[in-house]
Amino acid sequence: MNLDRSFPAHPLPKPDPAVLSLAALVREKFRALAIEVNSLLPDSREKALTMTHLEDASTYAVKAVYADNVGADEQSPA
Repeated sequence: MNLDRSFPAHPLPKPDPAVLSLAALVREKFRALAIEVNSLLPDSREKALTMTHLEDASTYAVKAVYADNVGADEQSPA
């Protein structure tokens, strides 16, 4: 495990425009899915959990975009 990637000691460099664009696309797709799921499911605890898990998944998906593309040349294998 590369702890420097997960817990950087310094600010990461700003990602290039392609990375920012991909992160925006991932957010847009998760938002569209959340809107669709919200309209299909009745209000319930299960719906609330579904939305929470979608939000979690979106967060990790965007983090994956940045983690795999920002400072990639600085990373060393764990």
